Amino acid sequence: MAAFPLPAGKTYKPTVEDCIALDTSMLRKNGMLMDFMDHRLQRRWQLGGNLVGDIFLTTTFTGDIASPSLQIDGTCFGQQIMQTVQLVSRRMRFGGKRWYFVCPNTKRPCCKLILPPSAKAFASVKGWGVSYRSQYDDAVTRTTKAIGKLTARSKGLSKYTRKDTRLALQERLLAKEEFLCRVEQQCARDLFVGNRMSVRRACRVAVADRRL
Repeated sequence: MAAFPLPAGKTYKPTVEDCIALDTSMLRKNGMLMDFMDHRLQRRWQLGGNLVGDIFLTTTFTGDIASPSLQIDGTCFGQQIMQTVQLVSRRMRFGGKRWYFVCPNTKRPCCKLILPPSAKAFASVKGWGVSYRSQYDDAVTRTTKAIGKLTARSKGLSKYTRKDTRLALQERLLAKEEFLCRVEQQCARDLFVGNRMSVRRACRVAVADRRL
């Protein structure tokens, strides 16, 4: 009997959901971005029921400083983290201002910083080049999730919602359901004629049919 080589194992790449994440909305909700005083906050993270992060966050706006900053000090994924991230503000269109992190890697403003399991410093999602878990979903999974979200949104509409908004939401929901129906029909057609069923190919055929 001929021996066939075993398929190569897939290389695991962490996603954003596997990382410890800091975002400006969390800091804002905890009163950490009021620039007339300094603030301190402790945060803990758990992944899979295990404590993976325990850090203190300190925002500094006052005193003899070059620019506002966020100080990160604690333990993440079993290693000590000590890092200072610059904060920068942008004026909003209708008044006020919004604070952003300055990514240590890209040097660009961002709303989220992440720390992958093997990293030693926080940076933006783009700065680390990490993908979201949903980016690995196939078209059927993405469509199914979209149908669930659209259905929940449709049920949660106020009775004062405009008719045009309701119709647009129903059209989007109908288009998603029709796409799944075309994929199911293509898979059944492949099985009927004896072809190898491929959901990926069925999705491509369904997209092509929709364009015709």
